[in-house]
Amino acid sequence: MLSPLGLRATLAAADRVRARDQDQRHALGRQLEQGEYETQRAFEQYNAVDPRNRLVAAELERRWQAKLEERERILALGARFREVWASAHCPVELKKRLLRAVVEEVIVNKEEAGVLRFVIHWKGGSHTQFDMARPLSGHEQRTAPEDVDIIRQLAVRYGDDAIAVVLNKLGRRTGKAKRWNAERVRTARSTYAIPGHSRTVPDPEILTLGRAAKHCGVSQGTIMRLVNSGILPKHQIVPWAPWEIRRADLDSPEVQRVLHRLRETGKSGLRGVPSRNQQTLF
Repeated sequence: MLSPLGLRATLAAADRVRARDQDQRHALGRQLEQGEYETQRAFEQYNAVDPRNRLVAAELERRWQAKLEERERILALGARFREVWASAHCPVELKKRLLRAVVEEVIVNKEEAGVLRFVIHWKGGSHTQFDMARPLSGHEQRTAPEDVDIIRQLAVRYGDDAIAVVLNKLGRRTGKAKRWNAERVRTARSTYAIPGHSRTVPDPEILTLGRAAKHCGVSQGTIMRLVNSGILPKHQIVPWAPWEIRRADLDSPEVQRVLHRLRETGKSGLRGVPSRNQQTLF
């Protein structure tokens, strides 16, 4: 709708625009005539100069070329208006001025099923109609209470980045239906006054699966078998959250006997695991 306002289409548009836009059409026509006049005048000045006066001739030639280049740039703007409008170098202020110059009014009607219907009345008599989903209100974009509860529980021990990983693995989304990241978790904590940390603060008495294996000098698989056998207790705040294993439980006599047997014989001695003690690992 904006491209016809390019100078290349000015004269053709003058016949189509309504009488009430007469002053605007004349102004655009005068701008075009002035540009053509200045270009022609620069060319005539260049031709009238004595060729022996090279400095004057060079200056007039530069002015002539500048006028031609300016005219071409203005005409190119009309031909490439969509590209210019979408460019990151086109400031918002300029876009607002252009819209005010060409838009008469915008009418918005609320349809069923949360749809907004827009009708744009352009200066000159044209109309454009389109629909879009109604933006969610602030209340509708709030973090789900279940997610707030998960964040509150995890924030006691884990950083915003670790909490985001857990929420994403659980398939949770923010109030705006976006994936969680550390910044969004931090924003949610601030909104709901939940204390926490940007990064996880290790607790020397509570170990993850990896740290528990390192503490005992065994593989993570061995720690998992100890847990599945019921010998080693572990805690997990929510599914996909890190395992929490107390250092005191790792140092218990029963666990140490299994680890000693493993180091002496290469076998843990753990046989089958009763189904009642089986826990989901993945």
